[in-house]
Amino acid sequence: MIKQGLTIAILNLMPTKEATANQLTQLVTGDDDQVEVVLLYPESHYESKPLPEILAQHYFPFSLIKEREFDGVIITGAPVEQLNFDQVDYWPELCETLSVIREKAIPLLAICWGAQAALNHYYQIHKVRLASKVVGVFEHRLHVADHPVFGQLSAEFNAPHSRYTTVDENQVLTHPDLVNVADSDEAGLYLVTNRNGRETFVFGHAEYERDTLNLEYRRDLANDLRAPFPQHYYPKDCPDQSPVKTWEAHGRSLFSQWMTALSRAYTIQ
Repeated sequence: MIKQGLTIAILNLMPTKEATANQLTQLVTGDDDQVEVVLLYPESHYESKPLPEILAQHYFPFSLIKEREFDGVIITGAPVEQLNFDQVDYWPELCETLSVIREKAIPLLAICWGAQAALNHYYQIHKVRLASKVVGVFEHRLHVADHPVFGQLSAEFNAPHSRYTTVDENQVLTHPDLVNVADSDEAGLYLVTNRNGRETFVFGHAEYERDTLNLEYRRDLANDLRAPFPQHYYPKDCPDQSPVKTWEAHGRSLFSQWMTALSRAYTIQ
């Protein structure tokens, strides 16, 4: 049985609200005009400051997760990874939301810091600060060809990473309820799920557009001339040349397989 008219909540924690929402919306909707995307924001983050116009017009608070039924939830990355979790002003609200997502058995796809946060809340997996930022486009290998959700990914693929932290890899690899679906020799863990595939943790950014890493690099360079250079991204490592989106097919495949799993009467129960 195929479920029609999926409704997906996106908890958008990125500062680039419009770009991130557009990237993810394009990937989850594809050519299906029956998919509804609902954008959410952390209410507690704005308790002592005005709510930006874009949020007031187009977003709902996290608490909507309690009130409405969603077929899937996506949690984005956030520019708070160098803070301890309990230093993030919306951490209690996010933890409560993650608990509701699990209680309601809503399939979750968490990205970058969102993945680190969800793994910490659900499985007490520690976050680890890296010696230097992992940034660039890296080669990955699929380890679980019969995975219930992501088994149709290519055996090898490229994907972007952009982060200063990771998770304790040994904790993940030895946890009985977690599966290392795909990783990279250079960038480390990339795609982890729980055993039934209902909880998905992605440490890279398959949703990024061709120029997203370039924009981030230019931003960082303006603040620090020693900003880490994105690896395997610019042709011939020349930042004046236009990057090639070598991860486009992978990004489409990753989100398409997740959406397909949601639609098939919850084969990932």
